[in-house]
Amino acid sequence: METGIVDIDIQHRSFFKLGKILLDAIDNNRESEVVEANLLELTRYTKYHIATEETYHKGSDENLEEHQKAHYEFIQKVSGFKKLYRKMGSKAFSEFMLEFLFLWIEEHIKGLDMRDLPRKK
Repeated sequence: METGIVDIDIQHRSFFKLGKILLDAIDNNRESEVVEANLLELTRYTKYHIATEETYHKGSDENLEEHQKAHYEFIQKVSGFKKLYRKMGSKAFSEFMLEFLFLWIEEHIKGLDMRDLPRKK
């Protein structure tokens, strides 16, 4: 699932590392120890990554609006996670966040990123 853009691919791997931390914590019944820090990092890193990724769209308006909308929706969802975490508790929220993270990143990378980001030839 690599785009061929080194900094974008490294950043995508960072999202999967956040997921792996959650998965390991869930497997070891230690999600309460990592979920809050993981959520804070996801919120911070999402904004950083999206700003980086959107610099690669400069000069290309094709599909830009759709891609930016997907980024905006992702930020909105992640921003609402803190409230959801308080309602669900550590275990249930960790499982939810893990599934959301892996599915969204996989769909986004395989879909919009592979379609819209410039390719190395």
